[in-house]
Amino acid sequence: MDFKNHKLTVIEAWNNKTGNGEYIFKEEGTGMYSMHIIFRPNTIIVYGDTQPNVIFRQGGIDLPWLNGAVASPDYLFSKVVGNIQQYDAHESKMYARNLLMVYEDEESNKVINYDEIDALINDVDWAFEQQAVDFYESHFEDYYPQYTFNHLKVLAKGLSMFSKAIMEQGD
Repeated sequence: MDFKNHKLTVIEAWNNKTGNGEYIFKEEGTGMYSMHIIFRPNTIIVYGDTQPNVIFRQGGIDLPWLNGAVASPDYLFSKVVGNIQQYDAHESKMYARNLLMVYEDEESNKVINYDEIDALINDVDWAFEQQAVDFYESHFEDYYPQYTFNHLKVLAKGLSMFSKAIMEQGD
């Protein structure tokens, strides 16, 4: 989804003094990937067809903050009220594989046995978070399965394009 055909509708133009503003960002004639974005002091509310609906909150959250924050989705989504991270099976599997290679290399100072490592990795059904947790607990002391914001890529892209549209409009 590239949002290139989306248009910006201003419901309430950004007000620098009050920290208020309200916009709808969507492709004309459709609600697909539409975003309703509401600014209130230190808060941004985003809801619509991009899922999930989110509330960003911290001191200083406003339109200029969003313009800068969209460059880093991890930073951006760290400001969401509530936990929206999601277990990432692929990243957890790859991370575990890399850790096993490092451990084997450090402990034995010998050639890494990729077949042995792959056999260990392939013995886990990574689609199930609990199996990944069990694997990490049995093989590593301070490492855990990976959690990401990958399911929010569409929302991050939409907010990025919204931010660009706002800047082009000159608000």
